[in-house]
Amino acid sequence: MIWDLAGNVAEWVDYFNYEEKPTPTVATWYEYNSVIGSTAMPKTNLVPTNTLKSWWTNTWNGATNGIGQYYGGTNSFGGALLRGGDYIYGTGAGVFAANLDPPPSMIGNGIGFRCVFRPSAP
Repeated sequence: MIWDLAGNVAEWVDYFNYEEKPTPTVATWYEYNSVIGSTAMPKTNLVPTNTLKSWWTNTWNGATNGIGQYYGGTNSFGGALLRGGDYIYGTGAGVFAANLDPPPSMIGNGIGFRCVFRPSAP
């Protein structure tokens, strides 16, 4: 259901960061305007930018627009990516919400899986 993408449950996605996370890596939610991508995980892997998508306006990268926020967690590296956001995320929830802190044992009522379609290379 498409509504789950914007903040009904958090969805595991097929993305794991094995190296340095974007900053800041503090256990709180951050607006994308204050997030700096790392070499291993550029900011464009988390949220669109107008250099990546011409229709995107970078001023949309705030919670006031309902896109979600970034939660780097407490470690400077590693993390399985959760998208969307459980209702308890509050303003952190949104279609581009990114949580890199959850341990694999965090599966529960507020966690689902986001299905994707990856077309084969031409």
